[in-house]
Amino acid sequence: MNKIVKYILWFFLAGGLVVIFGPMVVGPFLVKSKNWVAQHANVRMIDSDALDPAIRGYIDDSKKEFESLGFRFLGYMTVIDFTPDTNTYFGLFNNEQDMIIGTTVAITNTAGQAVGYHEITSRYADGYAINVSDSPMLGVYTNPENRTYRYPDVYSLKLLYDNHRWIARHDERTNDPVGLSLTNTIAEINSALDKETIVQASLGYYYLDANEQRFKLTWKGAVIMANRLLFPWRQIREYFDLRTAKEALSGMASSNWSEQSTMTIPNIELLKRTMESLHLENPTQDVDVRITNKDMRFVGVYGYSCSAPGIEKDDLALIQKHGIRCLDGTSDYIESERHRQLIESAISYAEKYNRYLLIKLKSTK
Repeated sequence: MNKIVKYILWFFLAGGLVVIFGPMVVGPFLVKSKNWVAQHANVRMIDSDALDPAIRGYIDDSKKEFESLGFRFLGYMTVIDFTPDTNTYFGLFNNEQDMIIGTTVAITNTAGQAVGYHEITSRYADGYAINVSDSPMLGVYTNPENRTYRYPDVYSLKLLYDNHRWIARHDERTNDPVGLSLTNTIAEINSALDKETIVQASLGYYYLDANEQRFKLTWKGAVIMANRLLFPWRQIREYFDLRTAKEALSGMASSNWSEQSTMTIPNIELLKRTMESLHLENPTQDVDVRITNKDMRFVGVYGYSCSAPGIEKDDLALIQKHGIRCLDGTSDYIESERHRQLIESAISYAEKYNRYLLIKLKSTK
């Protein structure tokens, strides 16, 4: 009997080790074969009519607030064939007086996932840069010449802008700001993207395959990329990343810098507000109203990225065509039991909404 118990314990122990360490072993092989970065970035202007309506709408939604902060809209941009299976679009804004750049970014991939965020950037003559964003995504690699602070719960560009100005003012390296060239804008953006890749290569994450004109992952880069995306390392990095961002605002609340600059809403409160505007028991009613307003986007929930529940693989093309509208306050970071319950309700709503929307879309073909 004791031997049987021992064998069972060893079996579960071995199984646990496989579950924990298996992905750490297999992951680097997978990411190394599938990830690369183009040797030279290829950013281009794109006409608004060529954009997916959902992406154009997301960018346009930020125009008014950026402009109220002194930014001028410079145009819609796209990055061509920079990374595999990914399409990146962004609206570019410039504040000439403060020499600050703003972007509204929308990223989609061939799996039908989409993510959007806003970023505010200051650059300096020595190559240093400060980026402040509301991105839900945690970067894989660090760049010693870039300081990046994420505030995924900040719900307004005004608050994001105030956070950025506070951080820049209290950073000792921000001595000689450099504005965006208005005569050579695209070349300047391409150069900045190329420089970022070169820095990552210098740190040993990538090597240049000159024949294919691509930077490919080294084994060091593959191991780091794979493991930083896995449980529990991603959650640990997420915690420290958000703590660093919060510490960067130390003293701001009591400084009269801005009455609301550090106000962020916990995800649970944000989700409550989001769900108050939904017909949870009858999502079809919301679908019909949205279609009447020519909004064909699917409803998504946030995890590591934004995904649409209830959509099968065969229908992913419709997501790429119409886009996703993500429910604010959903997250893969659970704040409490009540937050978990609300997320489950949001997923249930999204599933019903998306299935009914699919029926409507297919019936109009």
